Amino acid sequence: MGCRLSCTSEGGLRDEYILGQKIGEGAFAQVRLCTHKKTGEKRCVKLLHKPYPRQDFETEIAIMEEVCNGGCDNIVRFYQHYEDNYFYYSVMENLRYTIQHGAHEYVSLSVCFPPCASSGGELFDTLASPQPLTEMEIADIMRQMLTACAYIHKVGIVHRDLKPQNLLFAAKGSNVVKMIDFGLSYKMPKGEMLDDPCGTPEFVAPEMILGKYGSKVDIWACGVILFMMLFGEMPFAAANEEALWQRIVEHQPDFKKVAQRAGYNPSEGALDLLKKLLTKKPRHRPTAEEAARHKWIKEMTQPTAMPVLLEPIPQDVRRKGRLATIDVKKKHDEMVKQQVPHPPQHNQIDKLQEELDEEYKHRKQGRLASLAVKKQKETDGAHREERDSSLKVPPAVEHAAPPTQPAVERGEERKTTRTRTAGYQNFMTELEKLRAQYETIKEDSGELDAMGPVDEKRP
Repeated sequence: MGCRLSCTSEGGLRDEYILGQKIGEGAFAQVRLCTHKKTGEKRCVKLLHKPYPRQDFETEIAIMEEVCNGGCDNIVRFYQHYEDNYFYYSVMENLRYTIQHGAHEYVSLSVCFPPCASSGGELFDTLASPQPLTEMEIADIMRQMLTACAYIHKVGIVHRDLKPQNLLFAAKGSNVVKMIDFGLSYKMPKGEMLDDPCGTPEFVAPEMILGKYGSKVDIWACGVILFMMLFGEMPFAAANEEALWQRIVEHQPDFKKVAQRAGYNPSEGALDLLKKLLTKKPRHRPTAEEAARHKWIKEMTQPTAMPVLLEPIPQDVRRKGRLATIDVKKKHDEMVKQQVPHPPQHNQIDKLQEELDEEYKHRKQGRLASLAVKKQKETDGAHREERDSSLKVPPAVEHAAPPTQPAVERGEERKTTRTRTAGYQNFMTELEKLRAQYETIKEDSGELDAMGPVDEKRP
């Protein structure tokens, strides 16, 4: 699956956005805050260095254009994408408004928005909060996760990398959870299954390890996340990836022992949903819509739910869950570093961005200078026209037009013209004759004068 990337003009991203602080980076990616110039809205832009495969970026953009369009409140909003000589850019909703101490964390490529102390933040950032976390809050989180899964599954898209890092709260103090990072997502052909394993090993479903799989792998990942929220540890753990996958395929968690270690006994409804989500065979696993309608979720998310009667999950459990998440992420980062042969250095990406920023400034200054020259030429032209118009001789005053004569037919007008021309020629002919006679008379008169006076007496 792919899409045709729209060609943007030079400096397209910087023409519309002001790039801000860097909040994370990975093997090929960097995430920055940005501000829309016209609206002033704060957003985030993900930069992918161009060794990153173009087809993968096109696939991610096509999926985000389909599902990140505001149709589901639990999916991050996607706005625009751009491209220049060095990077692909995708602009998304900002779920991290501020960063304390200017700190950021280096993250793997699959994590679009890295963990940091901020407004909003990752799902497990809330585990460090001293506020009590009850099953009511967990049920509400699960409802929103499953709603987002149902939305993308309805159009045939499977996420394939659901984990706490890819689920963010919309803002500080908000209970709205949003799904992010569609870098490994894929639109399944109708009636077909996928067979390429991907994602974070601790969240991979058994059928993905064994071969053919479908959208139910996202439901399994939701079960792993629910397990972590209830017990503060991973349901499957091992010393290496091969042993981990074997445990995922062959073993079942011992919920009683896990509860004893955690010092917390979940309700029967929570355990029932957890067991269904972690069912080994995908055909026996519920769909996202079915899981979202589970009795426990309905009871916990009803306005009549009584949170004061719910036992808070111990703080130690929540701390352990957060540490387990961080540990999984570190392992995944190391795996990505080994798989990427020659990733660009972080300082190289920063340097390229600085060069692009500087280039844009020069280009902008050049455009402004060109506009100034053009405006000056227009002003000079206007002044020249005004001066020339003041030097022009006023047009002669037109005399009153003669009375309108009756219209003459075209044939008669031609005839009259011909008659006038012939009369003029006759007049000139007669005039020439008179002139000739005059000259003759003049000559005769001269001869007579030479002969002397006439003798009147002569007979």
